[in-house]
Amino acid sequence: MKLRTLLLAFLAGVSFWCHAQSESDYLISGTYDTPVAQFIQESQSKFNIKVYHKPQWFKQARVVGDYSNEPLLNVLNAALAPIDLKVFQYSKTLFVVIPQAAFRPEDAARSEGPIPLDQVITVGSDAAVQGDMATIKGYVADGQTGDPVAGAVVYAISSAKGTTTNEDGYYEMEVPIGQQQFRFSFLGYQNGVAMLDIKSSGTFNMDLYDQVTELNSVTVTAEGPDENVQSVVMGVEKMDIQMVKRMPVLMGEADVVRSLTLLPGVTTVGEGAAGFNVRGGSVGENLILQDGSELFNSSHLFGFFSVFNPDLVEDLTLYKGGGIQADMGGRLSSVLNVNLKEGDKEEFHGRGGIGSLMGRLSLEGPIIKEKSSFSVGGRISYSDWLLKQYNDIDLKKSKAGFNDLNLKISNEISPKDNLNLSGYLSKDYFKLANDTVYTYGTKLGSIGWDHSFSDKFFSYTNASIGQYYSDVEDEEGVNQFEMNAKINYLSASQEFVSNHFDMHELKFGGKVTKYEINQGELRPLPGALNTEEITIPEQNGYEFGFYLADSWTVNEKLSVNAGLRYSMFNNVGPEDVYVYQDGVPMSTGSIIDTLSYGSGESIQKYGGFEPRFSLRYALDETSSIKVGYNRLRQYMHLVSNTAAITPVDVWQMSNSYIRPAVSDQYTIGYFRNFNDNSIEASIELYYKSSDDILDYKGGANLLLNETLETDLLQGEGRAKGIELSLKKTQGRTTGWISYTYSRTELRAISEFPLESVNNGNWYPANYDKPHNLSVVFTQQLTKRITFNANFVYSTGRPITAPTSVYQIGPYRQFPNYSERNQFRIPDYHRLDVSLTIDRGFAKFKKIKSEWNFSIYNVYGRKNAYSIYFSDTSRAYKLAILGFVPSVSYNFIF
Repeated sequence: MKLRTLLLAFLAGVSFWCHAQSESDYLISGTYDTPVAQFIQESQSKFNIKVYHKPQWFKQARVVGDYSNEPLLNVLNAALAPIDLKVFQYSKTLFVVIPQAAFRPEDAARSEGPIPLDQVITVGSDAAVQGDMATIKGYVADGQTGDPVAGAVVYAISSAKGTTTNEDGYYEMEVPIGQQQFRFSFLGYQNGVAMLDIKSSGTFNMDLYDQVTELNSVTVTAEGPDENVQSVVMGVEKMDIQMVKRMPVLMGEADVVRSLTLLPGVTTVGEGAAGFNVRGGSVGENLILQDGSELFNSSHLFGFFSVFNPDLVEDLTLYKGGGIQADMGGRLSSVLNVNLKEGDKEEFHGRGGIGSLMGRLSLEGPIIKEKSSFSVGGRISYSDWLLKQYNDIDLKKSKAGFNDLNLKISNEISPKDNLNLSGYLSKDYFKLANDTVYTYGTKLGSIGWDHSFSDKFFSYTNASIGQYYSDVEDEEGVNQFEMNAKINYLSASQEFVSNHFDMHELKFGGKVTKYEINQGELRPLPGALNTEEITIPEQNGYEFGFYLADSWTVNEKLSVNAGLRYSMFNNVGPEDVYVYQDGVPMSTGSIIDTLSYGSGESIQKYGGFEPRFSLRYALDETSSIKVGYNRLRQYMHLVSNTAAITPVDVWQMSNSYIRPAVSDQYTIGYFRNFNDNSIEASIELYYKSSDDILDYKGGANLLLNETLETDLLQGEGRAKGIELSLKKTQGRTTGWISYTYSRTELRAISEFPLESVNNGNWYPANYDKPHNLSVVFTQQLTKRITFNANFVYSTGRPITAPTSVYQIGPYRQFPNYSERNQFRIPDYHRLDVSLTIDRGFAKFKKIKSEWNFSIYNVYGRKNAYSIYFSDTSRAYKLAILGFVPSVSYNFIF
């Protein structure tokens, strides 16, 4: 079962019956008595091909015999036949080993195309033992590719008997003896109808033919359906981009980041909040990568949409704290790795969509056929019309929107070398009435080179350059100004992967990144009367990381993933560093000296080892226990005193006064699959402790602060939680339920008691939300209609509220606030639904399309985003979104 399900997932939707090259191109001569695994390795090197397999599949199988110009396929199939395996040629240079059971029996009655209803097909024999019932079994396949059709419905109409095919396309059912009509159906295919005359038990195979070409692209993957049980590392969430596109959407746009918040251990502080929180970490503790380039902002339009264009995403993987392996680092809580898809090297394609707030279009195709390709796509919003629908005059005069552009060029330099170029540009803007204009955006570029030294030794090289900027401009009144801030970085990484040792996969490499942070420059505009120029000195630093990791399969039950990373950071000049007086709180008044450092001169260095360890022990084929430990360091800090991050929030690198944050995370989990891997269940527990995480003092001024360290404290954090997940991955009904109970607390103690937060006691973090429940449901109603629903519930986030009011004089009142984060806003819950109707009916239609009808927040709950208080301590609730219907039209050509 493991071999079959692994292979079928790898070949999902792809025909391996169509050979791209003659068998005579790979001929074997000589005398052999060689293990199959060794023979495959030698053949891969000799013919420059790839055979997908696992050495442990073959046990003691050997290639034995004298051969003279015998096709490679014949030699391998002769050796693998005794252990029920077979090899098929997938493309010119790709071969795959699969179980014999995955092949359709050719000696059974089967269709060779749509069957006329007046044609009667006999199953079984009159000579067989007769009875009232017979067992019919067979195989349902795609009539053009031969791929198995899993989940197809087989229905005997007159006897009302039915069943569905398994993941191999096989079915088996008991029906009465005699003549009756059978119907075979599945989404995207014409119904297959056959009149069968059942004489006795027998076999009938049916081919189904396309009726509607699916809009979704096909993903080829080498992971089996039991990957959650078999993988060693916990806390790794891989999301199918097609699942993301099927979820109910806000304003007609699928959203990668919003979909992540439906996973266990991932939350957000509320609607309209940029970023996400993972296992007790702040938004700034997530490393976000797109084709190897670092993103400092993951959201568009107040956090309602993500920066990732869903039409261009190939895959996305979230590594939660306990799942971050030695080859990744730089953040305490998670790594989100998003890879953009390569363009089609054979044909030109396009896709796009029009929604309530934005439109998008992407194109892909060959540059040099079979060698190089491109994919390019862009989105643009037109949301101003929505603001003009409100009666509020300020909203009518407001503007908000964004646009972005992605480009990827892929080139096969040689059979052993692939080169990828990737670029990204984005820009957001918003202006409320006649107030300040905010603009922020990202510019990224990367180059990746993959090289194969041999079938056992590989190299992956990546270099990237990027900038995140934010601009604020006010052209009204006497305080007109322009403020600019930016982060520039340049990085290069090199990784080597070796499979030279049986049961081991070694990874080693390193990465270096140069950061330049300009926290802000304020310049008065020509009409300004009371604005002074302010320039915050630029910060410069280098971050290094070197690692060695080993994935070791000890035996069939025990696997270990162990690694050691060493990271270091060097804060360099040019920069002036203030020296503060000892024995008193740091402030501008306690500066006693200034140290000046020249360009490139080291100011402060930090570093340390970061061990990573994961262990899996298989209880049986369907269940396993896993444990893990990770240590991580973070040298770049996001400084914010708001619940949700904003474009003008400050990034601060480690320096003489701000130490790197360090966290240790311990995890343990139990994983179990049911019903032939169609249902996945898991429970994970984690505990994370953090040191030197940044917090702000009461009354802190974070913007344009040349002595920012005087308003900051470095404290400690602790987070713990339990994550429960239940997923159904196959059939017409799919989805998952996840529940997380977690707590995140902080403590910031200063040597000067008045500076300590909450008198040095533990207090909830802004993003501490103990209870989180997500339900995701997908139902395939018909071939063309899909229904989706999401339900989310979470505890309200903490706030600081006034507990009393004191009065000075007859008129002036002042609220007296509680300790930090001692109250909570109301709990959050929301139901979303959507209906997707595929309208690509014609088999040869050049443009296929679909309509998506969504309702965000079906019952219109006014969920609180925040609570504000007047001078008299009267509370006001801010709710951003209520009932929001939307329609979007998507197309592909």
